[in-house]
Amino acid sequence: MSTLIRGITLTHPWAFCIAHAGKDVENRTWRPEKQGGKVGMYLAIHGGVVPTGAKKQEALSELGYISTQILTPSYIHHTLNTEQLHKVLEGLQDGGEGLFTPGIVAVARLAAVTSDGISPWKADGQYQWELADVVALAEPVPHKGAQGLWEIEPDAMTLVRERWAAARQPQAAPAIPAERLPVVDTAPVLTGQVCGTCANGMPTELPHLIECRLPWEIHDRQEKGYNIKTGKADVPVHLGHGDLLMPVASATHRCMIDGWRHRA
Repeated sequence: MSTLIRGITLTHPWAFCIAHAGKDVENRTWRPEKQGGKVGMYLAIHGGVVPTGAKKQEALSELGYISTQILTPSYIHHTLNTEQLHKVLEGLQDGGEGLFTPGIVAVARLAAVTSDGISPWKADGQYQWELADVVALAEPVPHKGAQGLWEIEPDAMTLVRERWAAARQPQAAPAIPAERLPVVDTAPVLTGQVCGTCANGMPTELPHLIECRLPWEIHDRQEKGYNIKTGKADVPVHLGHGDLLMPVASATHRCMIDGWRHRA
């Protein structure tokens, strides 16, 4: 990261969305050249002051739009990896305030600037600053924000570089506690995960069921699941397949009931 880097402050929850939810554009009414920036530079993605009062309600309203209009099952399936999904689910707990993270939360390369992009995150009538090589920092770097593009203080820049370099190192997948591992009998190993109340999956050959992309330990932490009848996330996850008889499975799919794996 030896090229030009500048900080850019975003309101919440947009900074988090760049760091962890696959937001691949930053919408601005001006081009970066106006502030001394250029395509190819790096941006330190900065979350501003945690909102309160009316600003908080506005942020929560935007979060509602994001969760229903952008974070669709198809988007999650094709865009987010397990780590990102885990972060999003953690952030959505407690009413979504976990997505309000102040400080420098990520570093991204400004790959292009366009006004006719196709990203689901674009805002019509604005320039889309297309982001690439997004690296989320393990810990936010405290820094005051500002309008436009701004210089990063030397001490903070040192932390940003260190955490950026550390985050780019290969990381081992987190181990699943032994007590959460499935009990496997002598039957053929099943592949795939089926849950009829989870929005995080794709259709399968089984009627009204989808193949869940969530690791079990993440899925089990969700309070509500997707209801195939109402189209809303209003079914307690522990009900498994909702209105369907249980267990439901095939030769190649597992069924989730009360957070455990079951076989027909």
